Amino acid sequence: NVNPGPIAALAAHWQDADAESRQAGLDQVRQLFQSRPMIPAMKAAIAHFSNDPLWAAVRPPLVPLGEDKARDLISAMQAIDFTITGLAT
Repeated sequence: NVNPGPIAALAAHWQDADAESRQAGLDQVRQLFQSRPMIPAMKAAIAHFSNDPLWAAVRPPLVPLGEDKARDLISAMQAIDFTITGLAT
């Protein structure tokens, strides 16, 4: 999972007044990754946010996302202010 912090926060505060908006945000992130080959997309995101391109490697039968699709993914993540925190650089 590339979004553990917000998921854990919602789980801890599922009865708060903003729980529905938190869930909508989680749904938006899930859709972002689900609309692409998910494992290569998650690995591309980790590669980007960790500044370590080796993270984008996948094992067969999976294929990497590719530069153009990875750029599109990063643009889509930026459009919703998505980031992955806590990665060592």
